[in-house]
Amino acid sequence: MRYKQPADECPREFYDVVTDLKQYLKNADIITRVEYVGSGERGTWIPNSDYDSLFIKRDPTIQAHHVDNLSPYAHLKRDGAVVNARTAHEEFKQKLTEALEVLGYSKHAKLTEKGSSSLVIDYYRGDSIVEGNQLFSVDVHFCYDVQDPEGVYRWYIAMSPPDAGGLDSNLWRVTMDRAEESETQRIGAIARWAVRVMKAIKRCDPCLATVRSIVFEQTAYYLKDEHPRECYWREQNMKTIIKDMLLFVSAACRKCYLKHYLMYHNILEGLDNETGQRVAARLEWLAKEPQLTRRMMTV
Repeated sequence: MRYKQPADECPREFYDVVTDLKQYLKNADIITRVEYVGSGERGTWIPNSDYDSLFIKRDPTIQAHHVDNLSPYAHLKRDGAVVNARTAHEEFKQKLTEALEVLGYSKHAKLTEKGSSSLVIDYYRGDSIVEGNQLFSVDVHFCYDVQDPEGVYRWYIAMSPPDAGGLDSNLWRVTMDRAEESETQRIGAIARWAVRVMKAIKRCDPCLATVRSIVFEQTAYYLKDEHPRECYWREQNMKTIIKDMLLFVSAACRKCYLKHYLMYHNILEGLDNETGQRVAARLEWLAKEPQLTRRMMTV
């Protein structure tokens, strides 16, 4: 897909990273919203209802300010509790580091501190961090809302590609484009989620032996050349792949399943309710009969 940015076309991975971090930090109960704060333009990041893409809903009532506009020793209220601004920033930095590890970006990304409230995530090509091989950066600002309707300070995160040039208008157009992607591109995003989960599984030795021969081969069935491509792009086939991964990861290693819960949860949300119910109902049975299930599902 081509983005409408003539001079500064952002790589697709940038939006994947921002989306993943947004969802992870939201589920981790660190923030209530993810807000983009640009030069004179403000909006709230919200997920599209049909697709976990980025979409900006402009909200002129929000007035967010960077924490570094305050003294690092300032005391603010967050969810009813008094919090030291610097302490809160360190907490956020720790959670962001944890998010990069859980989401599988630690081999590609390096987190550095910039000022008292801004963090920069440098993303590199390949599986190693080599200076000069940088693909893009994500500039993360820690902000707070000075006009919270409940009278309580809440924390916000503003994420943007640094030094993009004309950032507000360009980012708005790009996110609008992505929200209007075709069905094929949406299913392709589901496929990328599947690949990400498989990479997470490969980092867990207890899971690898049981899962690899099942999930990897089952997935390969849908990807092999003789399988009709138009059939591969059908949403139901992609849901089947993801359902199989959910089933067998749960059966193989409960610890690994819990560790990567957020990742699986995001995928499961994209499935229909009936499929989700079948997954939940079969978890216990699969845990008791892994060998039988393996013979049934291996292609």
